[in-house]
Amino acid sequence: NSTSFSWNFLSGGGRWERYHQSKLANSVFSQELARKIRESGLDVKSLCCHPGYAITALQETSNADGGLGHGIFERFLERNVAQTQEDGTMPLLLSMAGTDVKNGEMYGPENGMKGPPKRCNPGRLTTVEAGKMLWEVSETA
Repeated sequence: NSTSFSWNFLSGGGRWERYHQSKLANSVFSQELARKIRESGLDVKSLCCHPGYAITALQETSNADGGLGHGIFERFLERNVAQTQEDGTMPLLLSMAGTDVKNGEMYGPENGMKGPPKRCNPGRLTTVEAGKMLWEVSETA
C-alpha cells in the first residue's frame, strides 16, 4: 500500500531512504500517541516538529561519504533553500514552549524547508492504520 508506513528502513534501502523512513516513523508515532492521549483524556500533548533544511553536520558527513555531492548545486541549496541550525531549532522551541500548541499538531518551517515556524500538515502517510501498526510493533520491541 503506497500510503502506509514501510519497515524497509530497518533492513535495506539507501541511506536517504532509511533517513526519510525514520523521520516518517517519528511522525506516525507522534500522531498515534496523540490519538491515544485523546482517547484516554490525559492532559498531556504529543507534538511533532522538523527543522526543514538546516545546515548541520548531517550535510558534512554526507558529503564526506559522497551522499549529497559537491559543487554548484550544493552551494545553491545552502544559499537559497537551507537555513541555519539555530533557525532550524525554532519549530522545536515552539512545540516545547508555545502557549497555543495542541495535542497532535506538527510544526516546521513556513515553506517546508526554511522560514519561521508554523503549524503544518503531518501528511497523508500518517494514517490511523500506519499508527496502529507502528504502535503494535513498538510494544513488542
